[in-house]
Amino acid sequence: LIYVFCYWNLLNVNEHIYFLNPMIYLPLIILGIEKIINENKAAVFTLAVFISVISNFYFFYMLVILTVIYVAVRLPLNYGKDFGSMLKDLMMIAGAAVLGTGMAAVTVMPVAYALLSNNRIGIDYGVHALYPIIYYEKALNIFFSKDDPYWLCMGFASPCIFSLALSLRQFKKDKLLFFLNVLVLFMICIPYCGKILNGMSYVSNRWSFAISLLYAYTLTAKWEDFKKYKIFLLSVVFLCFAWAVAFPLSREVRIFIPICICLFFYSIAVMNEGIMFFGFDLKQVILLGLVVLSVLYNADYVYSYRGR
Repeated sequence: LIYVFCYWNLLNVNEHIYFLNPMIYLPLIILGIEKIINENKAAVFTLAVFISVISNFYFFYMLVILTVIYVAVRLPLNYGKDFGSMLKDLMMIAGAAVLGTGMAAVTVMPVAYALLSNNRIGIDYGVHALYPIIYYEKALNIFFSKDDPYWLCMGFASPCIFSLALSLRQFKKDKLLFFLNVLVLFMICIPYCGKILNGMSYVSNRWSFAISLLYAYTLTAKWEDFKKYKIFLLSVVFLCFAWAVAFPLSREVRIFIPICICLFFYSIAVMNEGIMFFGFDLKQVILLGLVVLSVLYNADYVYSYRGR
């Protein structure tokens, strides 16, 4: 629900329908890499690369960089000092990538030629070391709602703030999620990352569809851990409220309502389970309902006269 109804999708389903394509391909690519690591099977990854290439070269470029980042984090954490196994998987991933790209060469070559011939390529738009200060002040707006400066589309369900905080807190328990979330936070703070992932032209965070997959998975992975960190998660709610009060641009209903949903989610998450509701645990039903409520609130704000 969080992945399918993130702000990237809510915006682009009407504005740029083909921008939804990488949301389909990235999970397939990650699945393909995992099958190579765990099963030594490259078919899924090869097919995912082929579909990505033949669909849209622009997003394929981003997917390549994101895949390299994922592999660069995943393999060392999985194999440690076993460089032989790491090299074996790396060669298999590279070979499958070349094969998948070659299968789509009939479209890759003319599209790549047209792209490189575009008069927008090679223009130096300039880039600063950091974004304007207002970009960082609107962090809560970007995370919870419809703001999308430099195409940074996030707008996630409110409980994602808890799982993000937990992934940073539990760095020893799940190093993969820790490093990926730290990398994402770094990449959204530095304009050069947006420039590199946008083909070295101008700063644009159109790669932010990948953040949706990471945050949706992080919430799923941390779903059972909320009860163990009562004080920590309560401090997260307090910090969000303090941030919203401190910065004028965040003093809006569309920010305070997600924070209230976070507080309600927290109060249910730390309760004991056991009360059944039509065969389901009532606590889990309410928590899932709050995720749905958060998604619906974001969608309503995006499509109403109060929002976009």
